[in-house]
Amino acid sequence: HYTNAFMQEGFRIVSYVVLLVPHCASADIQIGDYIIPKGTGIFPSLISVMYDPKHFPGPHYLKPERFLDDNGRHKHHDHVIPFRVGKRYCPGQTLAEKEFLVGMLLQFHISSTPMQNLPSYRID
Repeated sequence: HYTNAFMQEGFRIVSYVVLLVPHCASADIQIGDYIIPKGTGIFPSLISVMYDPKHFPGPHYLKPERFLDDNGRHKHHDHVIPFRVGKRYCPGQTLAEKEFLVGMLLQFHISSTPMQNLPSYRID
């Protein structure tokens, strides 16, 4: 669970893509006091979503625990969208997730804290 939470936080905080594929408003859209006319180009911004402090307090800090529930289980967050918006998603998502995890394992030495017991290896 923690590995999945760490990966989700990693993709949230280190997104290589800032803007997604441009879209076009299919109808007039009102957002607050603004009107986006039909036909206007829209460039979805990943950073504005994944760094929004309303959804991620302290968005500039690496905190995988934000993706764990009270029982320590991984919980998905709808505002972490490095691979998709809408119906379409990146066909390379699975490969990117594996590359991320392998890259982390290759770059860092992972060990237990001295004089601390390791957590249980029980898998639920």
